[in-house]
Amino acid sequence: MLKSRWETEDHKHFRIRWREICASTKTIGMGAFFDSIHARTEDIAAVQRALEQVSAQCDAKFLMGPASNGWISILPSGPGPGESLSLEIAKSLGCDVFHLGVHDDDIFYYFFYRNGKLIDQYNSCPEYFNDGTDEDIEECQGRPELFQDLLPGASSLTELKELLAAERLGFESERMSEFADLFRISNALTRYDYVPGGEWEEFVHIECQPQSANDYNKRGEARLAKKDLDGALADFNKALGLDPNFAAAQENCRRVESARNDRKINIGEMYNRVGLQHRKMGELDEALIHFNKALEINPDNAAAYNNRGLTKKEKGNRDGALADLNKAIELEPDLGSAYLNRAGVKRDHGNFDEALADYDRAIELEPKSAKAYSKRGEVKRKKGDTDGALADFNKAIELNPKLSTAYVNRARIKRENGNFDEALADCDKAIELKPGSPTIYNIRGELKRRKGDADGALADYSHAIELKSDSDSAVYYCNRSMAWRMKRDLDGAMADCDRAIELKPDLALAYNNRGMIKKDKGDLDGAISDVEKAIDLESKTEGFRKNLEKLKQIKQGKA
Repeated sequence: MLKSRWETEDHKHFRIRWREICASTKTIGMGAFFDSIHARTEDIAAVQRALEQVSAQCDAKFLMGPASNGWISILPSGPGPGESLSLEIAKSLGCDVFHLGVHDDDIFYYFFYRNGKLIDQYNSCPEYFNDGTDEDIEECQGRPELFQDLLPGASSLTELKELLAAERLGFESERMSEFADLFRISNALTRYDYVPGGEWEEFVHIECQPQSANDYNKRGEARLAKKDLDGALADFNKALGLDPNFAAAQENCRRVESARNDRKINIGEMYNRVGLQHRKMGELDEALIHFNKALEINPDNAAAYNNRGLTKKEKGNRDGALADLNKAIELEPDLGSAYLNRAGVKRDHGNFDEALADYDRAIELEPKSAKAYSKRGEVKRKKGDTDGALADFNKAIELNPKLSTAYVNRARIKRENGNFDEALADCDKAIELKPGSPTIYNIRGELKRRKGDADGALADYSHAIELKSDSDSAVYYCNRSMAWRMKRDLDGAMADCDRAIELKPDLALAYNNRGMIKKDKGDLDGAISDVEKAIDLESKTEGFRKNLEKLKQIKQGKA
């Protein structure tokens, strides 16, 4: 424990107060916070005038102590660490000034001013508030030789250097106390709000209102620096009321409006980002609430419209999605993701030509978007442009070799072209990249079935069913029925068709497949009934009509 070199009665009073404060703060899990400024002068009147000026211009309040040992102590209302107030005081006074502080009993810091300029500073833990660069650490080491003339003797400089260089103390208040003792500074171990009213009658409370236009403008700037936009604007307007031609106040009014706009944009963007997180977690209703709030705060947030539009699309509200995406593009015509998302809505509406135009624009704006190429390839494939689709899927894979959907889409093209081995290789790669996708297993199962690998097909269809247990798995049951049929397990095939119809009663393919299985089992009437049901559900499917015609011919042959 460091011991003091001297102690006045006043200082003993402050030590007692300090111990009481430390005890109370440590009890609730906090360290002490002290903040005080000390001017090397005994001219009380000069210090009071300076504080009144700074108070009026910097939106600050002070407690000013009596002169003691050549120092006058000042307790600012705004605790540090921060040198803005002490710098203003030092500029006004021109004498030597120390600003001393302790933060949570973890760090002790000081700023030293001479002739109104910052000459030296110290921080016992410069990386406390951030990582701290080498330059920051070097700057905060302290150079006490610059003010050794304030020490009582030559040996004090050595003692001071040892104090500043010592390892972190249990309570950094101890280091501050010892530092103050070396300079015979009283009233250091306290701060503005630690002094109850009337406890120290010698302290003078200083809180002054601005008088001139310049004072109001200066105080407005101080409030603006503290993000008090309403208070700052009120001060700038007051300055203009006193001097309508005050150019600095006029410019500051514009700064406040700009800051308000920035704040509005930042708050809106915060809601937008929170909405994105909810959307990523599948919480679409919660995401919409946040996107709505983002747009309520900032109606010009194109990104929020884009994200809300995509969320509405995912909820099945395609018209609402299209309206939001149109608005996003209106606000930001070069927002590539909005064109990409709008193309998806148009594609789902069957507007393939308009979708292609949006995909083209998205690629023009973001030529390295693998997703845009892959999505455009899907539309080209649906329009029958297999060569164009294949080129887009190849480009998507070139841009992003880990985009699983591009491999799946390219596998579909290769399957349609009869390149089953290459299609299987693409499916294998897609599964390697995204092993949890039932769609890929379903496609690979179909390829294996077409190659005559019934067991491999059964394994892939079964895996797809395991991954997708809801009604969307109906098609996987339907496809697996054909693999069972290849193995002549007609009961297994029939059970899968029944399950597919149970999950999705309007699945035409399931009725068609069950009809062909019933034919294999010798139930021609049941077979014809099922295939007719398939045609009722999906009248444009030529394959179903051919199956029905074949079944009727068989029945006629048996009649």
